[in-house]
Amino acid sequence: MKQKGNGKARWGNLRAPGRKKGGKAHGAKPTILAYPLNRKIRLLAYKTFFSAKLAEGKLRIVDSEELEEPKTRLVAEAFKNKDKRISYLIITAMKPDANFLAAVKNIPNVSTCTPMNMNICDMLETDKIVLTKQGLEDLV
Repeated sequence: MKQKGNGKARWGNLRAPGRKKGGKAHGAKPTILAYPLNRKIRLLAYKTFFSAKLAEGKLRIVDSEELEEPKTRLVAEAFKNKDKRISYLIITAMKPDANFLAAVKNIPNVSTCTPMNMNICDMLETDKIVLTKQGLEDLV
């Protein structure tokens, strides 16, 4: 439709808010529920969480996660359990061993993370936590 010479206003966008089948003028925006925490408060929360897991007997601290070769069988023997529903979270160092990551990725109900990408939801959902000494030092 031409804009000049017909005595009507310009049409503009067909999906403008004032038009039929147009969009909302100031539509809904997602609510951001993220809340920044101070480092000391976050570390206190981690201390409390790890203390509770240790009191329950669901926290293990190992020396290191280094493997000579990336064999899943070597790591699967450590996590062998009769109850298949038990899940494990392994918190490794900031730069984990590549052989260890390759060996762990095929084991069901076992996940790994570093202290930087640790998620409290993942920590609460898992049954048992394995923490390396280097991961603990990187966390603090």
